[in-house]
Amino acid sequence: MPRRKNPACISCAADSIEVAKAKSCWDTENPKTCRSKRAYYKKHSVNKAKKRSKQRSDRVEKIKELDIPLFGLQTTPEVLMTFYRDRADGPIHAISFSVVEDGVTVATVKPIHLKGVPQSKLRRHIKNVLGVLNAQFGHELPVSKDKQPTKLCPLCLKKEEEE
Repeated sequence: MPRRKNPACISCAADSIEVAKAKSCWDTENPKTCRSKRAYYKKHSVNKAKKRSKQRSDRVEKIKELDIPLFGLQTTPEVLMTFYRDRADGPIHAISFSVVEDGVTVATVKPIHLKGVPQSKLRRHIKNVLGVLNAQFGHELPVSKDKQPTKLCPLCLKKEEEE
């Protein structure tokens, strides 16, 4: 266990050198000891911070040095759930689902408009679609959400193209 810090030396380290020399605790026979203690106590917090930082960087370097081979790394597909709405607090115009694997769309679900659809039906629809996709791909797929403006709604774009 380390030795306790001397509170008199800690307070003395905060004073100027002239004030410290005038104190009764100043070692006149060997002033180097008092000077080194003052320097130690003055720079103690900075030195501790440097030491902690060095220890952290040493740990990070050890972690960086690990060479772990990646055997059989398979990326699982994920469900991208896209909401079409103009404002974050505004109503949802439409919703679409797509299954993406390595940036490539593997499967899509036909988008639907949600005008007049209550929240409970929307939640039930989302659960049903995710359940079907999970069953089709054989395991629980992670879900990520995307927001798009209403003007990019695929159903509205189709109507404009047909006209």
